[in-house]
Amino acid sequence: MTHEGSYDTTTVSRLQRAQGAIRSTGGYAWLGTNKQTTGFASNQLWQWKDAGLNHLFPDAVRSRSKVQDILSTDASRGSALGYSLALLAADIADDPIRRWKSAPIVYCSVGRTEHDDGVFHGWGLQQFGLSPERFILLRCHKPKDLWFALEETLSCTAVAGVIADLDAASSAKTDNRVGRRLNLACEAAQRPLLMIRSENQGVMPTAWNSWRVASAPSAELQAPQWSVELLRSKSGAVPLTTKVTWDAKRHRLHLATELADDRLDPAYEPSGADIIQFAKAAS
Repeated sequence: MTHEGSYDTTTVSRLQRAQGAIRSTGGYAWLGTNKQTTGFASNQLWQWKDAGLNHLFPDAVRSRSKVQDILSTDASRGSALGYSLALLAADIADDPIRRWKSAPIVYCSVGRTEHDDGVFHGWGLQQFGLSPERFILLRCHKPKDLWFALEETLSCTAVAGVIADLDAASSAKTDNRVGRRLNLACEAAQRPLLMIRSENQGVMPTAWNSWRVASAPSAELQAPQWSVELLRSKSGAVPLTTKVTWDAKRHRLHLATELADDRLDPAYEPSGADIIQFAKAAS
């Protein structure tokens, strides 16, 4: 893979250290032309284990090995990150051979996103069934360094997934050439790339799906809820808006209880009553 131009040496050094950390987990070597088995079904769909969601979104929308464009306002950026983590956590939990159970997750940021919105909180990650030590954080200084880091990371078969957190300036520089390269990298790796961007920049034309995500009121402390709007899909699916909730006990997403309809599938039962509760402190 050839990259044009020069890259910040600090970013390259950090990426090399990240590569070493990934290899140390016992993962496979760099993908290259080696077509190794990923362990997932050939259709490569997000399987949310929720009949309501699977019915709502057609199979083509739920293609896993594509770039997902996740838009939010500045005030909702934390919610967009939480929803991205929920998608990855549900995907990892759905792996039938448990290959991704302890595989690293790479989080790449550029600009002032962490300065403005904070960093990961260990207790919060645990609610998604994700251990903090499995995260590899890459902080890039320029968008060009970020594109380089994303392509190289996606070329590794040991990574469970990649999240890219872009500030407004970097979102504006996500052109079609960058988008096409990232799509090709996702398809080759058969792993997802979730790109969190400012909604002020509009949808990313080359992304498979473009979503708008915002927080929504939750009935349970450990059951975060999001308002999710499908703005555009290359699958041709009709735009729609819904609310989804995270089930911390089963590690899956499902329709919000007030929207769930068991008539969609005779076997479907909303799991809102099964949300894990806080234990009372011993007196």
